[in-house]
This record gives sequence, C-alpha cells and structure tokens, in this order.
Amino acid sequence: MKKLCFILCFFCFWQSQAQSIETEFWGTLKETDSASLFEAKQIFHVKKWKSKELELEIKNAPFFYSIVSPFFFSNMQIFIKKSSDNDWIKFDNFSFNGISLKCNTPHKDFSIKIEYEHRNLFAFFHMEATIYMRFFLAQWGTAFFTYPDMKFSKIHLQSPLTYDIFSNLPYVLDSIDSFQHFSLLQIPTTEQTDVSFGFVNKRFYQKEKISNDNFSIELWKRDSLALSEDSSAYLAFPWVTPKAKDLTSIEKIITTYKHFFKNDNFLSFKIIDLEFKTDSVTMGTSLNSYDSNICTILIDIDCWNDGTIEHEIIHNFMRVVPPKKDSAYFFFSESIPEYLSIALLHSYSAEDKIFQKKFETLEKKHFKDKSIFQTINNKIDEQAEYIIIYQKI
Repeated sequence: MKKLCFILCFFCFWQSQAQSIETEFWGTLKETDSASLFEAKQIFHVKKWKSKELELEIKNAPFFYSIVSPFFFSNMQIFIKKSSDNDWIKFDNFSFNGISLKCNTPHKDFSIKIEYEHRNLFAFFHMEATIYMRFFLAQWGTAFFTYPDMKFSKIHLQSPLTYDIFSNLPYVLDSIDSFQHFSLLQIPTTEQTDVSFGFVNKRFYQKEKISNDNFSIELWKRDSLALSEDSSAYLAFPWVTPKAKDLTSIEKIITTYKHFFKNDNFLSFKIIDLEFKTDSVTMGTSLNSYDSNICTILIDIDCWNDGTIEHEIIHNFMRVVPPKKDSAYFFFSESIPEYLSIALLHSYSAEDKIFQKKFETLEKKHFKDKSIFQTINNKIDEQAEYIIIYQKI
C-alpha cells in the first residue's frame, strides 16, 4: 500500500513539473498585387520549460522551403515576455531556415510571439492561380509552427468579403466588418497539428447545390467570366471546367457508395474545382476532416473525368487505414479505394477494360512489380493514385 501511495505521489509531482505548450494562431488573407499574401501571427505559451533552447518547426514542409525560404516566409519578427509581464520585448536571438525555428529561452515560464508573411506551396507553383484560390494543406507544410504535443487554444482566420473559407475543422463566422472573421473549432481528442484550410474567391466561381434526406453537395466550378473587383466590367479568363460532372452524376456516385458502406449518417460534401496542374502533377485530394460527416474535396480540372473524383469521394467512406509506417499502408489507403471506386460503378466488362488500360500504362513506363510490403512510395511520375498495388501470390 505504501508503495502504491509513493507511485501516485511521484506521478502527481511529475505532472505538476511537466512542460506544457499552448498556442494561438491568427491568419489574415490579404488581397495584394502579388495575390498571395497571408499575414500570420502565432503565440506560444510555455510553462515549466527546462531547456535553454526552443525549437519549433513547419510540419511536413517540403525540403526546398529551406532553399528558398525568403519566398515562403518574409518580414518575420519575434517577441517574448515573461508570463508575469504584460509588455512584449522584440527578440532577435533566433534562427530560421525555412523549416525549423530555434530561439534561446531566457525564462522558464514565458510567451513567444511570431509574426510573419507566408506564401505557400500553391503560390510557388501557380502564382497566377492565387487570384482565385489560396489553400494551406497540412500535408504540404502547415501554415503555422508546431511543437510535439502542443495544444491549440485558438485558431482565428480573416478574409476579404469576396472570399469563402473551407477547412478540415468545423468553424463559425464570428463577425463581419471590412473582413470576415472565422473561428475554427477544436476537437480535444484529435491531433491538432493536422489543420488545413483555404480561401476561394467567390467572384470566379459558380456555386451549385443539391440536397436530399441523406446528403448535401456543394459544387464550386470556376467560370470563364468574373465580375471585376469594382463591379464595373466582366473579366475573361482562359480556364473553364471541361465537361465537369454535374450534380446529378455526383449524386448517383455518393448514393452508390453510401449503400455499399451502409453509411446512415447525413453527409455534407463540398467539391472545389482548382488548377494545380503542372507539367507532371495533377491533383485530387480529400481534406482529412475531423468531422467524418463533413467532406471537402479539391480537384484539378483535368481530373474530373479520369476517375479521380470517384476515388476522392470514396476516401470519405474509408477513413480507417493503417498508420503510414505500416508496410501495407498504400494498399489499404490507395489501392482498395481505387479498386472499389471503379468496381462499384462499372460492369464487369467495363471494369476489366479500365484496369487493363492502367496496366498498359504502367508497362509503357517500365514500372517493375513490387510487393506491397516493400512499397514505401506510391508515385509514378508524381501521379500517386494512378498505380494499383497488389501482392503477387
């Protein structure tokens, strides 16, 4: 009994001495000549810090963030204060390489404030496309700094009135003045560093909606005409979604999947057309929403009719996959969704033709067979979902 009491007392003492980091994040979308400016401010509240240095990082940052960091992060300033003080002091004793931020920590209990301007990966590839959309996907590098086991107390986003917001966290509109003010709502039981969000310029999109007793769909398709900012004229643009699937066909796809997976929840889908395409990359992606009934899909205009939209929709019905370090991760996270997205919507003969065409494409690329248990990458020419992985028996 005495031993048990000692263990409990030691645990309570350890808890009282444990380091803790809580953070707040504010982000403001600015309409500028560069059309890609995102002003950010983040505050870390640190308690019982034992080290002489604090290292924060942009999670999932691509390696070239460190090579051309001034493009992605500019005008960075850092301020610090003791927890007992009210005034911030400018702090220059830090280093930042585009991914990792290191600074000396003169106190045990303190707050550190980081202010910076951020341009993300989308702006790097498609500066001209940021006129109609900006998005910050956690898997491409978070818009904020992270520390293991940190907790968010606040995420607040602002955008001009001409923009709409999307996120993998539920959010509420707090107020409207010259900007729209949104608060993202946290779910305490989830990993909070995987936060994605984005902004869509409503002037360049047509919004279509449909709803029934089982689900709703909000389809955002870019138009070739957009009203100028002062509403005095229409501007013509060369992009338009080519033969994009309409709401009726998407409704049929979702109905089929709901029936197969026996999903009785009411689902809300938001599908947003974009243009991320480069010489070697096209994209469709589903945001990993913390609310399994909210489904947000971003999709390239070239992916509307190649099976990508079906693949991304089915991801929202198959959220439980092995950890990424598991040897069969790609088989369960990509191969099975790819197979089902085809098999559930086509006849046997049509299904065989589709898969045969895929295998012929792989042969032309001289791709060698590989066991799923040896696969650590699921990309061919940077097109991740094009490959179907099976283990040969």
